[in-house]
Amino acid sequence: MKLSFITPNKKSILSPITKAWLICFVASALMIAGFWGLLDLQSSNFMRYSEEFESKIHAQQSIQNTLKGRLDFLQTQLEMLQTIKDQNSSLTNAIKNLFDLIPEQITINAISLTEDALTIKGITPSKELYIFLLETPLKAIFSDSRVDFFVLPSGWYNFVSVSKINPIYKGEQ
Repeated sequence: MKLSFITPNKKSILSPITKAWLICFVASALMIAGFWGLLDLQSSNFMRYSEEFESKIHAQQSIQNTLKGRLDFLQTQLEMLQTIKDQNSSLTNAIKNLFDLIPEQITINAISLTEDALTIKGITPSKELYIFLLETPLKAIFSDSRVDFFVLPSGWYNFVSVSKINPIYKGEQ
């Protein structure tokens, strides 16, 4: 190019405006890639946290099931204890009523209470006193009442009373 009057300038393939646009496109692509990477990182963190949370939920559910089983067991135990308490209360009332039934003139040496029989051993001044004050109430309560008297040297009577409940009266057939 020796025939030219001006010195040649270097020409780039891209104009300055095209370079600016290319830089904007590259910067936008890098920002989109950065946001994409950030979203991917947050998504993987979220998945990890959700898996941990699900495992905690499963652990809590297993603990809840265990506690529910224990609660059910304790409720059945409580019901059994309540039943025993009620039975003990009724037995205490029955024994109190039995002791209230015994007159002061009669001395009791032993009382034996089974499921269907009551055995009373004691001393009474006379047979008639026993029959009127103790045997009549026992016959009203029990279906079968039997007494045996033994004379003591002092003139008083040693007695053994056995009172029974028939199965019909207990509700059994």
